[in-house]
Amino acid sequence: MSVFAFGDSHSILFVHFENISKCSVKEHWLGFNTNLPITMHRFGQEGLDLLIAPITIGNGHQHFIPKVKDVIFYFYGYNDIQQGIWKHTTSNTTIYQLIDTLVKNYAIKLVENETRFGIKTVIPAVYPPPWSNTWHGTEVLGSTEEKYLATVYMNKKLKEMCLERNFYFFDGIYKEIIDEHCKTVKKCYTPDGGHLHQDYTPVFHNIFEKFMETIN
Repeated sequence: MSVFAFGDSHSILFVHFENISKCSVKEHWLGFNTNLPITMHRFGQEGLDLLIAPITIGNGHQHFIPKVKDVIFYFYGYNDIQQGIWKHTTSNTTIYQLIDTLVKNYAIKLVENETRFGIKTVIPAVYPPPWSNTWHGTEVLGSTEEKYLATVYMNKKLKEMCLERNFYFFDGIYKEIIDEHCKTVKKCYTPDGGHLHQDYTPVFHNIFEKFMETIN
């Protein structure tokens, strides 16, 4: 059994797992030289071909293609919470209604992938808001409180989706990095406000390995 991480830049964490994990691990960050979906919105609209995506990324990724019974971690939702979703709220449409729609469409495409590729689906909890007001030079939308509440709600809906669809929900790293007082990611774990620092790989990898013991 091999493990793959597809999605936004938080999937890059798995690069640091590749040479130390008990099982084969490969990161497929879709933001590298591609126009593949890195938001939950686009995933829900377009889906993701797990066989074509590594080939599209190239740069060696084309040699690591998921097979039947492999495990797929999907890193989606963070970019939606930090920016995209706030652009679509109206007086008649709340942020929570938009999240409901995002998760509903996401679930449909995830089920299609399980059926088509015969893989096992893992949904990581969306990480807490960044401690900085900017994210890679771009101002994030919504207040910290609003983004925190939106993240909590999205993770609640994702966990419900996993229970309903028999997916695995992975919230171990979220629980480790959340600063409940500030309602953001803990500063010690991230140099840029959002991405997790490789110096803490042993902490995150230990959480990952314990979770993998629950996969059957």
